[in-house]
Amino acid sequence: MGFGKLHRTAGTIYNAFGPFGFQSLDENHLELAFDNADKIRGLSVHEFGHSFVNPAIDKVPAELIKETEPLYTPIKAQMTGQSYPSWTICLYEHFV
Repeated sequence: MGFGKLHRTAGTIYNAFGPFGFQSLDENHLELAFDNADKIRGLSVHEFGHSFVNPAIDKVPAELIKETEPLYTPIKAQMTGQSYPSWTICLYEHFV
C-alpha cells in the first residue's frame, strides 16, 4: 500500500509506503520488507501520479461527475473491496 501527497504550500510531493511483505525484527534474520526495487518503482510512479491526476479530476464540474456515477454501479463491489469506495476515488485510480 502506498500514498502520495502534494504539499501545495511547500510545492513538494511525498510518498509513503507500507512494507511489501512480512517483517521480521529477529536479530538473526532482520527483514523490514522494503527491499523490492520493482514494487518501490511501480508504487512511486503510481503515487506520484496522484499528485497531478487528483487535482485535475477535482476541477471537473461536479455535475459531470454526478452524471457519470452510474458507471460505478457494475464495478462498485470490486472497487470497494480494493478500498475505492466512491466514484471519484475510482476515477482517480483509473486515470493514474
